[in-house]
Amino acid sequence: MKPILAILLVILSLFSCTKEKPPTYADNIIGRWELSKRFGTFVGSNENYAPGNGAILEFTNNTYKQLFNSQVVISGSYNIEPDTMINSTPPGGRLTIKSNGTTIFHFVTISDNEIIVSDYGSDMEYKMYKRLQ
Repeated sequence: MKPILAILLVILSLFSCTKEKPPTYADNIIGRWELSKRFGTFVGSNENYAPGNGAILEFTNNTYKQLFNSQVVISGSYNIEPDTMINSTPPGGRLTIKSNGTTIFHFVTISDNEIIVSDYGSDMEYKMYKRLQ
């Protein structure tokens, strides 16, 4: 009887444990975002942008568009994966954009209503975008 009970306990423990999925950023980034602020850089710039300025990022399940005044400036595919190179709060991801044979990398942090995009580089320019409804 004890071996059967031990086997049942092992089987139950295998099915009762669920592994936590790593965070995904793709679900949170889908939508349209408008530039609201640019800051950082070597010289310490800090610019605010009024709503309706026309600088838009648009993400679907697998496509990316950067628009200015309704004109597509860059379009292509994108991928987001967790990034462990930069320690940030909230945690961020590596945004990889592929457009016309070019690959562009950015670091992003995403919340419900805001996304901050920064370049990997010494200048570290940050652009904050607000979610459009």
